[in-house]
Amino acid sequence: MSVTMLQNAKFNASAETREKILETLSPTWMKDKKVPTELSSTQNRRRRAGVYMRFSTDNQDPYSFSRQKKVVEEYASRIDVDVVEIFGDPATSGAYTANRPAYKAMIEAARQEKFDLLIVEDGDRLARRLHITTETFSKLADSNVELHSARLGKWSLMHAAFVGMMSEEQRARIYELLRSGIIKILNRGLWPGVAPIGFEKIPNEPGNMRISLKYAASVCRIFELRIAGLGYYQIADQLEREGAPTPYGKWLGSTVRHILFNPLYLGVLIFFRTSHKTKQKDDNTIETTKRTRPAVEWQYAERKDWEIITPEVWRQAHAMDTEAPNVGPRSIYLLSKKVCCAACGKRMHIGGGRQQHSMLRCSTDNKIKISRLRLQACKAPAVRLLPMEDELIRFVCGKLNHPTAEKAMQDGYEAKVAKEAKVSNLERARLQKEKAKFHKRLDATYDQAFNQGHTNSVLAEQRAGYCARIDAIDEKLASIPAVTVSKTPLFATPVDASSFLEQLVPGRNYRGCGAELAQTVATFQRLVDRISIRTNETGEVHIEITGPIAHVGNSGSSSVSLSYTPVTTCNNKIRSANLKSSRGAYDIPDSDWARIANKLPDDPIWIPAFDDPIPIKRVIEAVIASKQSRVGIANLKDSFGPVRQVWAAARILNYYGILDIAERHLTKNDVEVARGITLSLDSTRCMKKEATERHLTCNERRRQQVIQRLASVGLSARAA
Repeated sequence: MSVTMLQNAKFNASAETREKILETLSPTWMKDKKVPTELSSTQNRRRRAGVYMRFSTDNQDPYSFSRQKKVVEEYASRIDVDVVEIFGDPATSGAYTANRPAYKAMIEAARQEKFDLLIVEDGDRLARRLHITTETFSKLADSNVELHSARLGKWSLMHAAFVGMMSEEQRARIYELLRSGIIKILNRGLWPGVAPIGFEKIPNEPGNMRISLKYAASVCRIFELRIAGLGYYQIADQLEREGAPTPYGKWLGSTVRHILFNPLYLGVLIFFRTSHKTKQKDDNTIETTKRTRPAVEWQYAERKDWEIITPEVWRQAHAMDTEAPNVGPRSIYLLSKKVCCAACGKRMHIGGGRQQHSMLRCSTDNKIKISRLRLQACKAPAVRLLPMEDELIRFVCGKLNHPTAEKAMQDGYEAKVAKEAKVSNLERARLQKEKAKFHKRLDATYDQAFNQGHTNSVLAEQRAGYCARIDAIDEKLASIPAVTVSKTPLFATPVDASSFLEQLVPGRNYRGCGAELAQTVATFQRLVDRISIRTNETGEVHIEITGPIAHVGNSGSSSVSLSYTPVTTCNNKIRSANLKSSRGAYDIPDSDWARIANKLPDDPIWIPAFDDPIPIKRVIEAVIASKQSRVGIANLKDSFGPVRQVWAAARILNYYGILDIAERHLTKNDVEVARGITLSLDSTRCMKKEATERHLTCNERRRQQVIQRLASVGLSARAA
């Protein structure tokens, strides 16, 4: 067809022309194309409407639903629709959807096409957030459901965006108005809320309170019990037993804690100490995080006539909160938290009971045995602690005897820090270069969007992605530590190897030791950073040591290896028999004892379960025999007297520090039998300065107990 023919062509849309064309086409063509010839019966029925209603808090008008329903029904009658279903969420915030079951039911009913349009009184009844309003509009549109409000009529997407934005802005404005209202009330010295326990509202004076004598006595009692040392739940139980009045029917630990931390009982009003941030995690969960604001953001006021307790009582009650929990001292070993298993890399722990039998075991195996966790068990064998620490102490002392030991450790430390600094600087430079690249891409997004014709949503998505990558790089940069070589030397004072050999004892628990020994232990632990242990098939133990000591005589390497074969010892029965046959080998000569006897208490040790006391000399000899022969005191088999009496007397002398005094003088006088051992036992110690005087007092009390017991059966005590 030519252009002229097209220009002269006339299209006739009359009824005769339409009927002629339809007669030309076959009925099958019309059936396949499903061309409707008349309106269906469903299109002739009246439209159905659903109604959604909501109000925020219980403090609002309880007749809000009836008012909303009346307004919506009037609108439904004007547009000639039938209200078939009503959904309502009472006392529910419009900022989220997870806490609104009626909202979820409304969306589900729309998806099932139970109504044709949804009517709300106004947009803020549907939601208080822009994204919730627009998402709801989209979900209803996907289900072919119109959205109407009594004020605006039928909504379009523009209505949803505008109303959602205004609702969210109004929500923020309401919060600011509430905050400013509370500040105005505080500035007038009034209380903006419900009267706490111990106060009552004054009629016809909004915000004003007075002390309630009925409940103020309970508040004073709570602070009194807290000063006495009771916990929150113990105080609550005590108040229940005493029948202390409470406006809530029962005392709870949480109520007690709230009273103890409320400064209102001091006559001080403090608001806005914390801030809460709430977000919806998923369709069914709302999370609230709480943080403490800086003190400069708090709002203060003062009312001295509301003071129920004094500041001194407040300080005494809160003194317990600043004290460390009474969990008792922990065990402190020479290599605590430094030994790991070479097979799995997990830390090894010390266990096995008595000191002579302490073992190092992999913590992975221990966790499986105790908690039955589904972990892969570590098959590394246990290692005896005493020979391992003995070999390690001797190895470290041998390294320290090197003439340039301290210089080598300092140089190795500086080289290690310099290497770490180089690695961190390279990583920091790489991240900064990557950050500059994303900044460049971010700056070019507008030109790229203009040249390629991107929409605003695509542009916003690109920029958000680049900003997220930049934020992630900033987090990585902040996590990289600033590694620099310290200006102070690694060891400010010379490290003495001989002090380690003299003071450090393999397998000892250094809990409660003196300040000098604690300093020696701390210095030794600084020499060793990590110890990795493995055992081969023949039982040989291989130790890999990392730390400053590894740089001595081993330049260029950050670790050093040590191997030893543990000596298999005989069992206790054989050792006890050998000890009994050589009993006199552990006696302290009288000439040596005469030089140290005047340094120790003269009185023998009294044990209430035995008729006769035991001399201090015999107890010290028993401890020496136990240490030298590696036989427990319980296995001495009466070589030095009744086993239980010797064991109890040894613990008494250890508790009061008398064994330490004896060890010091035995070492000073170079007594051969006590050379190279420590007499201290792995048990608790008395931390009092006057420990020896306390021992004499307790010993006299035990002597009187023995005398009274024997007198009751007609016997008399015999002095040793």
